[in-house]
Amino acid sequence: MIQKTSVLFVKASENYVEIFYSKNKTIQYETFRNTLSAINIQASFLHQCHRSYLVNLTTIKNVKGNSQNAKIEFHYHGLNIPLSKSYYNSIKSAL
Repeated sequence: MIQKTSVLFVKASENYVEIFYSKNKTIQYETFRNTLSAINIQASFLHQCHRSYLVNLTTIKNVKGNSQNAKIEFHYHGLNIPLSKSYYNSIKSAL
């Protein structure tokens, strides 16, 4: 069972989603056959940040770049995901 507080983000890939989470100070992921929209309904604490990504706001270190080329940076060195222009303002204001 993946704990809510350890979930970093969810990435969609065709008919599958990869849930990335931290466990014992390492980043791991599990793949499930599901859709991003179904995960978004099941896990309301996740926020859409890109058409292929959901993010847990509590795990974000900061947002780098402007709305044209933004990245969400996590507390884990070197780990970041894209932040699309359409979700930029909502993510920035939620932080």
